[in-house]
Amino acid sequence: KPPAVLVLLAVFATLISLLPIGYLLFRGSQALDELVAELVRPTTFELLTNTTALVVSVTASALVIGVAQAWLVVRTNLPFRNFFAVAAALPLAMPSYVSAFGWVSLFPGFYGFWPSWLVMTLTTTPYVYLAVAASLVSSNFQAEEVARSLGKNQKQVITGVTWPIIRPAATAGSLLVALYTLSEFGAVATLRFETFTIGIYNVYRSSFDRNAAAAIAIMLVVFTLLILYLERKSRGKVRNFEP
Repeated sequence: KPPAVLVLLAVFATLISLLPIGYLLFRGSQALDELVAELVRPTTFELLTNTTALVVSVTASALVIGVAQAWLVVRTNLPFRNFFAVAAALPLAMPSYVSAFGWVSLFPGFYGFWPSWLVMTLTTTPYVYLAVAASLVSSNFQAEEVARSLGKNQKQVITGVTWPIIRPAATAGSLLVALYTLSEFGAVATLRFETFTIGIYNVYRSSFDRNAAAAIAIMLVVFTLLILYLERKSRGKVRNFEP
């Protein structure tokens, strides 16, 4: 059985983290009509579309780039591999809004969806890269060698042996990317691309209407729960290669 102290600490931390969500539900229950009206507004639909497009595109890009970086570092004889391994993780040292400000300073007028996609992809790719690289380092390299000795080509080895092994790490890293992008405020504000976080801030600042802001925030929570559900469904299990 787990130690009672650890259980109490885990339960306490969970309950404390749920307090903001409880507040949102309380505010929403106080004005259901206003909540429904806010949810069906065209502006809310636009925020939903923008947020969905940004989260999906950034997650997909970070997944592809992060897996490729990890494979190059761990499974190839890439020149200056040690330098590349460090450089691939360096974006984590710079806050996303600082990176966005740098791009805007270099390229005036660098605003909108595509700049936001670029900055967020560059910022979040290390989450996938580090998770997949650690999975590749700890995995059984001999399984890939056995597959090659049985006549499998490089593509068959990657899809049939390597990917099932790194899939849990890749999906976990993608979850971090999706949640980071969903909750991002500073970078998208700098790049002038309206997402849920910007919508919540603008509604609260312009009208001090907590019910309207709570309605959009509840949609953000629902979006987060959906991402968590999809991640658990797509995570899969570590599967060893058997010749």
